[in-house]
Amino acid sequence: MGNIHPHLRDVSEFTHKLWDHLHYMADFKLDIDSPYPLPEKNVYIRPERLKYPQQDIRYRHFGKVIEKMIQLAIDEKDEEKKLEFIRIIVRQMSKTYALGSREGINDETIFSAIENLSEGRLVIDDKVKEYLQTNNTNNFQQNQNNGRAKKRKNIRKSK
Repeated sequence: MGNIHPHLRDVSEFTHKLWDHLHYMADFKLDIDSPYPLPEKNVYIRPERLKYPQQDIRYRHFGKVIEKMIQLAIDEKDEEKKLEFIRIIVRQMSKTYALGSREGINDETIFSAIENLSEGRLVIDDKVKEYLQTNNTNNFQQNQNNGRAKKRKNIRKSK
């Protein structure tokens, strides 16, 4: 075993580890005269199983975080903060959808998903849509495509 790493053969910590490994591989059944004390037999103790949450996510492509964000928006009393929550949710939903799909998602699909997830408690009416448009919440895919067009334009200029 020491031939695999000859530069470590003379290091005492390494030789101690080699003797320990020999005991483990022999399952402590060989009578080995080791210059080091026997290692503990129960080195590996299996960890306890993690308790994963078993919650049902209605829109898996958006994730559980979006559902929690929508609940925060529902609970918000201040109208301006609620509109800002909705703006952030719409933006996050379009980004999340764009990560898993090559096609973009239109805003109406996002709005209907928000209304569905909130069970009708968050309604995206004309006032909210106007707020979203004035605060620059475009579809993420459109922004991404605009960035690609700018890159293409810059590449053409450099040639």
